[in-house]
Amino acid sequence: MAEFPCDRQTACHILHAVLVLRWSQGKASHYFCVNGGTVSKIVRGLSHNGAVPMPFLSNAAMFWRR
Repeated sequence: MAEFPCDRQTACHILHAVLVLRWSQGKASHYFCVNGGTVSKIVRGLSHNGAVPMPFLSNAAMFWRR
């Protein structure tokens, strides 16, 4: 079995950030502390097969709600 530098849940959060929130892959890479190539592979469906966009709670969003 292949090893990935992030788990399935993180991959789902990355998909949500890039596909739904329209973040750049670079921003998602930085926010989730994942290599840019990994983000690219997740978005293109080459790793974490079957991952779907899943919303996440952003610390930045919580800051602005105050």
